[in-house]
Amino acid sequence: MPDNAIERTTVAGPSAAANASKLSCLLRTQHPRHLRVIAEFGVVSRHTVIFRDAAERARDQCRSLIAQSIARRRSEGHKVIAEPTPRFADGSVAFAPDGLRLPLRYDLAFADESGKWHSENADSHTIRFETTAHADWQGCMKITMHRLAWDYLELHCFPAPPDCDWEPLRSWFLNWFDVDEAKEPDADDLYGVVHFISDPEVASDGFKLFVDLGSAPMAALGQLLDRLVDMQVTACTFGRNDG
Repeated sequence: MPDNAIERTTVAGPSAAANASKLSCLLRTQHPRHLRVIAEFGVVSRHTVIFRDAAERARDQCRSLIAQSIARRRSEGHKVIAEPTPRFADGSVAFAPDGLRLPLRYDLAFADESGKWHSENADSHTIRFETTAHADWQGCMKITMHRLAWDYLELHCFPAPPDCDWEPLRSWFLNWFDVDEAKEPDADDLYGVVHFISDPEVASDGFKLFVDLGSAPMAALGQLLDRLVDMQVTACTFGRNDG
């Protein structure tokens, strides 16, 4: 395993320990990207693209932006860790204390001139459809698309699962998060992992959640949709229709 992969398992430890209460609140309530304005929009006509094409475009753009941010920090002379996860002082991954009880990843962390580490997320790219686009997943779930962002995927799902059983979402996330960090980096120094999933917000007719698919491959999105089908979701909307 390369040095940067080893460092990636420990870099966030002291910071997470010093801010354990703040970290627990962050893990429990929101992904850091909620605090940033989405920076860029691409427009796609519904008659020129299919669902997979749009998703691949969103994924490729997200990976490119993360890789560019890593390269920029390194060109400035910073030591950089790709896709780190916050850890406690004992080196264990920091899981949220309630809700889905899951960890998260940042796009990168870098050390400043004093050696202090800072987390950072790259710019975000959103594909906005000119008119509402539709797709069908495995003949079991209707998909409606307004906006698609690989690192800020907003899903409105109908109906909510019986007894609000979220275990399929939790197991999907942990599978693609790579808690044990067994994956090797690719040519872009990325690990093919997801970064974040919010706690579902349940309404009378369904639920909403946000997902940061990070550098994960298309298969991660496909398996997420499969898990939604397993949860008896029959309709899923990507993004909001802002008119």
